[in-house]
Amino acid sequence: MNATPKTNVTINGSKYYHLNRVISHNEEGAAIYKNFYGKSKKEATSKYLECIKKMEQGLAAGHEKITFGAAFKEWFEHVHRSAVKQSSFLSQEPHYRLRIAGSPLSAMKLASIRAINIQSFYNSLIDKGDKPNTIASLNALVSGFFSYCIKTDMLVKNPLGAVALPKDEAAEGKMVVFSHNDICKLVDNAEKHLCDFVFVFGLYTGLRKGELLSLTCEDIDLELCEVHVNTTLALVKIDGKYSHSVTSTKTTSSFRIVPIIEELKPLLCRYINFLKEKSLALGIAHSKGTILFSNKEGGYMAGSALYHQFKSLQRRLDIDPRSVHTLRHTFCTLLARNRTPLKTAMELMGHSKISTTGKYYTHVDMEDKKKGISNLSASFPSRQ
Repeated sequence: MNATPKTNVTINGSKYYHLNRVISHNEEGAAIYKNFYGKSKKEATSKYLECIKKMEQGLAAGHEKITFGAAFKEWFEHVHRSAVKQSSFLSQEPHYRLRIAGSPLSAMKLASIRAINIQSFYNSLIDKGDKPNTIASLNALVSGFFSYCIKTDMLVKNPLGAVALPKDEAAEGKMVVFSHNDICKLVDNAEKHLCDFVFVFGLYTGLRKGELLSLTCEDIDLELCEVHVNTTLALVKIDGKYSHSVTSTKTTSSFRIVPIIEELKPLLCRYINFLKEKSLALGIAHSKGTILFSNKEGGYMAGSALYHQFKSLQRRLDIDPRSVHTLRHTFCTLLARNRTPLKTAMELMGHSKISTTGKYYTHVDMEDKKKGISNLSASFPSRQ
């Protein structure tokens, strides 16, 4: 009986045992082969089995030593950056800089990352004070990274499948909007202080904060009572410095024309006259390109400035503090309460998915159901 040869190939004068084995299959089902070499068949076979073991653990062959942090940085700065809008990239940058870079997870080998490691990482962020919606946003970014790893054959399995995101129990099932009394306060205040009109306009048009701040007089059609939404104000980084820049809207569905209710038109006309007086006082020619909601110098207003203005206004009017985005939530809720068709509401909001708009309608329907049930209280026998 012939013994198995110790070696079967010579490379650069050295003898090795060579194995050529199937390690995977491509999308068409064709076999993918890899060469394994050793000083003996046993050693070559051992390398083959080790490769299969690592692949079963989730790491594709050839990426055994790379760390999660190094791989994530490469993807985030050179792949993800060019795949999303600059405003989106800048909004996600704090996730990388403040949470991922320098974290214990970052130092781990990509081969070693398991669901439990990511779960512990998310839990530690919650313990430090991050909110569930922040973790959800971070997870969306991490999910994009792992999807890229799989597409480029760096990973075979995605460890996020078994990760449970923390729930915001306080906000679960709760849609925060302004009450009718709050709305009356905002409108009454704008009648007296036109500089706060931006909040009433946002409330009755449902525009996003960036969309509001990028508007010019040209976007307002007073004759047809319409606002044309096609841009957004974004904070961009140029030569290491941040500055405001007007870019196209969030998605193609965000390009839209929103009718302005007739009741708002008189106040809007007053505001535009106020804006003309402001331009005159600043020595700036009023034109179609005049920024509708500008800062004190007539330039683009920073989102942070609008936030602080709204925070101060709510305190002054004795309104429970809400974000500027709550104006948009309230607009959609008002549409739902007035039985505006869901598809129409979706287009007015500039949502790309009807399910996003549907959340507001579900919330309003549940409120109506609760009110209907509460009417049954009168039929409940009294217990003396």
